[in-house]
Amino acid sequence: MTDEGPDEEFELGSDVRDTLENAVPDDVSPHRLDQLYDIATGFVERSTETAVYNHVIDGAYDLFDVRYVIVVISRGDTWTTVTSTQPDPDVQFGQHPIICAAVETALDRNETVVVDDLEAATDGLVPLENGCALSTPIDDTTVLQLVRDEDDFDEIDVQLAKLLGWTAGSRLEQLSLRGEVETMVDTLTSFTDFQEDVLEQTAHDLRTPLTAVIGYAELLVNEDVGPLTDEQRAVAGVVRRKATDLDAAIEALTSSFDTGLANVRAGRSGVPAGDPVAVSDAVDGPFVLLSIDDGLGTSLAAQLEGLDYDVTIADDREAAREAIRRTPSSTLLAELFAIGNASDANTDAEVENGVAIAETIRREAGTEETTIRVVSFLRDEPGGLIQLGASAYVPERSTAIAEAIELVLGVDEDEHLRLLVFDTTASEEPIAEIPDPWEVTALDQLESVQAGSQTGPYDLALVRVTDLTDRELEVVRTLRQRQRGRRLPVVLVDSGSVVTDSQYALGGKLFIQRPPSVSDLVSMLVSAPTDDDRLSDS
Repeated sequence: MTDEGPDEEFELGSDVRDTLENAVPDDVSPHRLDQLYDIATGFVERSTETAVYNHVIDGAYDLFDVRYVIVVISRGDTWTTVTSTQPDPDVQFGQHPIICAAVETALDRNETVVVDDLEAATDGLVPLENGCALSTPIDDTTVLQLVRDEDDFDEIDVQLAKLLGWTAGSRLEQLSLRGEVETMVDTLTSFTDFQEDVLEQTAHDLRTPLTAVIGYAELLVNEDVGPLTDEQRAVAGVVRRKATDLDAAIEALTSSFDTGLANVRAGRSGVPAGDPVAVSDAVDGPFVLLSIDDGLGTSLAAQLEGLDYDVTIADDREAAREAIRRTPSSTLLAELFAIGNASDANTDAEVENGVAIAETIRREAGTEETTIRVVSFLRDEPGGLIQLGASAYVPERSTAIAEAIELVLGVDEDEHLRLLVFDTTASEEPIAEIPDPWEVTALDQLESVQAGSQTGPYDLALVRVTDLTDRELEVVRTLRQRQRGRRLPVVLVDSGSVVTDSQYALGGKLFIQRPPSVSDLVSMLVSAPTDDDRLSDS
C-alpha cells in the first residue's frame, strides 16, 4: 500500500494545532492529536540534524504501538540507520532497516508505503512473518520506519506518520537554509571587513603625505620660511586649497562608507539623508555673524556678499547689538560654543553659551523679526581642518531627546541604537527616559570618554549639560575625534533651563562625517528647504 505525502503547498500556520486538525482524519482521537501537536512544536527546540532524528523517533514511540522505530538514510548504494535511544529489549535481531524494492520506489516517489511479511521482504533478516513496517519519507533521501510484530497500520496511522515525517523534514530543511544563510552572512561579513580594511589603509596612505603637503603649503602661504612674490603666494594658496579639498574628499568617502556599514551592521535599512538644513524658512538677510571661526566666517561672509546679501562680522557682542538695532529683521548666526572677549568684561576669553548670548542680544536689541541660527564647528587638531561640533542642543525632555536622535540619525524609536551618555552635571538623577530599544552606556569622567568612544561602535553621544563652558567643549571635542573609522554625532541635553526649544546646528546632520562646505552652509541659509532637507522646524 502506498500513499502520497502532504500537498506541497501545505504549511504549518501560526496556529499549529488548527493546522494539524485540518490535516488529520476527522475520527482521530483528541489524545493522539495532542501527542502529534506536542511532537510538532517540539521540533522548534531541535537545532541539529541528530536532535531532529532523535525527536521524531521518540515521538513515534509515543504516538504508535510499535516494536521499534528507526530513521533510514540512503547514501548512494548504502543505507545508514539511526536507531532510537529506546530500543525494545525483546528484539533479539536488533533494529534492522526494512530495505526492499517497495521502500526504494516509495522514497523515489515521495510516497508512504506499508510493507507486509517482513521476513520475506528482508530475506529473513527481520524474522517477523506476520509483522509489517510503515515507511514514510522525511526528505529525498531519508525515511521514517515503524515496525510492528503483527496488526496492520490503519489509515489514521498512515496519515499521522506522514505528518510526523513531513514536520521532521520541514525542520531539517529550515536548519539547512539557516546554515546556508549563516555561511553567506559570514562570507559577506568577511568581504565587507576586507573592503573596510582596504579603504582605511588606502585613506591612511593617502592622508599621511597629504597632511605634510598641507602643512608645508601653509608654511609657504604664511611666509614662515621666507617672503614670497604675489605669484608664488597665489600658487602656494592653490596647492593648499586643492590638498585640503582632496583631504575632505577622502574624509567624505571613508565616512560615507563607514556610516552605511554601521547602518547595515545595526540592522537599519535607512541611511541618514544627505542634505539636511536646520532652518524653517529662507531668509533675505542681513546676516550678523557672531563668534564664528575666523576663516570659516570670512569665507561665509564673502559668499553671502557675492550673492548681494548684507553681512556684518561682529567682533564682539556690542557690535552684534548695533547691527541688530540697525536692521531688526537680521539673522543672527551664532557659534554654539561662543568665545568671550574683553569688551564684554570677560577678559579670560572663556567659552560661553552662544545660544544664551544670542537670545540676550535679540531681547535687548532686536524684535520678533530677529532670527537666530546656530552653528557648531571645531578646529580639528593637528590638521587644523574645521569639523562639526554638536549637532543639536535640546531641553531635557524625553520627546525632545528622542526627536533629535531620530532626526540626526535618520531612524525611528523602534530601531535598536547604542547611545553613549556623558553627564557633566554630577547629578544623581538619570537622564530623561530613553526609548526601550535604545541601549545606553553612561560615563561621567572625561578620561573615560576617549576609551568609551573607542570601544563602541556607538551610534550617537548624548552630553548632559547645565551650561556650555570649556569643559563641555572639551567633552564634545573628544567625542568628535575620529574613532573606529567614523566620527560620533553629538547631541547636547540642557538640564539647566537655558534652552526651552530644541536648537539644531546648521549642517548638524550633513557634516557629521565630513568637513563643512561653505557653499552648503550658504545654501542652507538662503535657499528654501524641502521637507526632506530639514533637521527640524527650529
